[in-house]
Amino acid sequence: GGGGGLAAAGARELASPATLLRHVEALRALEEVERRRTEASFELLDGSPWLQPRPVFVVVAVPQPSPGEGAVDGDANPPARMFTMRTRQAQGAQEDELNRLLGRPGGTNRIAFSRLTDGVLAFTNEVQAAAACDALELDGLGRLGTLDVVELDSHHLFRAASESRALVVLFRDREDAWVPPMRLLQAVLKRDQPMDDL
Repeated sequence: GGGGGLAAAGARELASPATLLRHVEALRALEEVERRRTEASFELLDGSPWLQPRPVFVVVAVPQPSPGEGAVDGDANPPARMFTMRTRQAQGAQEDELNRLLGRPGGTNRIAFSRLTDGVLAFTNEVQAAAACDALELDGLGRLGTLDVVELDSHHLFRAASESRALVVLFRDREDAWVPPMRLLQAVLKRDQPMDDL
């Protein structure tokens, strides 16, 4: 009957180029809002921001024994390792020197210089750390049941990160324990830069 005609008219309206363009632009705007919110949710640190040690919570990957493996020589619990994401860090001094040598001291034709390293996910809020742990597993970035949250002394965390040339991705404390979508966080931390100006 008449209902089919209305559905067909609605489908034609949605399929119009103007409507499709508006829909794509709205999606891009939403993605940009989510990206900015994610970028504002953490800070990258290579040293502790606190003079006195304080508790922090990190996501760790707990090794799982292979099927059929038993404890050998009493080693029933192999050590957990801190969960990391590849993280890009700008290298300001090296970038300035490179651009000076190439005669590009300022403006838009500067060459970006950065290093890609590991970023340890750290939180001052245990509930937020647990939410991140769950989100990592749900997004398929950690095998189900292999991630956990442990409490560390902040000085120990930064010392361990420094020894392994890693950064600490310290999440800002939020009362609602919101954490960004982990796949988006992964992309934001990598911050892949286009090489347009070479």
